[in-house]
Amino acid sequence: MSSLIPTLPKSKRPWYLKEKNTSELVRSVVMSRLDRSLSPDQIWSLITLTWITRSPKKVSTDHWRKLKIPALASLFNESAPDLADGLSAAIDSMTLPQAVAQSAKRETGMVNARGTWRKSSRKWCGENRAGLIKIIRTAADLPANDQARFDLAERIEELPPVKSPNNKAKLPAGVLLTPLIACLDPRRRFPIVNGRKAVISLLRKLQLAHHDLRQQVEGLIGIIGQKDAFMLDVLSDEIIKRVPILKRRNTKTHTQKIHESPLRNYDEEERKAVLASKTATYRNRHNTMTKALNRIFRRFNPMTESSPAGRCDGVVNDYDGTSRAIC
Repeated sequence: MSSLIPTLPKSKRPWYLKEKNTSELVRSVVMSRLDRSLSPDQIWSLITLTWITRSPKKVSTDHWRKLKIPALASLFNESAPDLADGLSAAIDSMTLPQAVAQSAKRETGMVNARGTWRKSSRKWCGENRAGLIKIIRTAADLPANDQARFDLAERIEELPPVKSPNNKAKLPAGVLLTPLIACLDPRRRFPIVNGRKAVISLLRKLQLAHHDLRQQVEGLIGIIGQKDAFMLDVLSDEIIKRVPILKRRNTKTHTQKIHESPLRNYDEEERKAVLASKTATYRNRHNTMTKALNRIFRRFNPMTESSPAGRCDGVVNDYDGTSRAIC
């Protein structure tokens, strides 16, 4: 289904780069704080790094003043810097890790969180701190196997919703958290499942709008293919047009798990044993290629993958920072 995501048009490239920049900033912050715990306010600050401020007509160009700089000050226990000389000068005046400072100077932010939830989500972070810390740490270390992403979606679904200040409305935890999880995922495969119109429309087209977060994540990851979650988010409008009309889903059907194992090296003794058993034909050329693949891509941990769709003898994830190769 990777063909459902078209080539990124030039007009959408700035938005896509901004989402990737946001991911680099969020990951650099978390990776620089692995030896320290997060307070409720710091968890909330981490979430706000994904936010923008949007008027009816356009995105604010200075939301960094109210969002990014205060968030970084909280996360690194810094005093609020002088903002008069611009973003770069404000970052330079703070004692931040180099990777964080470098990422923070770029354009970041990608989610227009509604004002109703901005303050109430801060209290919610305090009420769910222990679970959120575990989710953040898991997201930052997600492996190639998408089963871990499905399991993480289940954990997010178990969190209570965010309540509005007057307790008359509720926001599912996934709407608040999936932009952050998408940014933390080292392979950029966890999808953004929020309240944006295009995302809701895509879920409807996939007949997943009323399903739980795990099923929504499974369906959206199925579209991502060799692209990434940010490409899916940026091109949601175009993807909707490409999704075929689907038959009604059976809600009792559960997606079968994908099984992965390390790519094997076939030695001479195994070849003799297989020949002697008369149960299979030894494919010398295939196994020579397998050995070479293992040797060349060893640092990417090549895998053998089996799923209901079939078997892949060689899968190399994230070999160039974004792509997934299947042999």
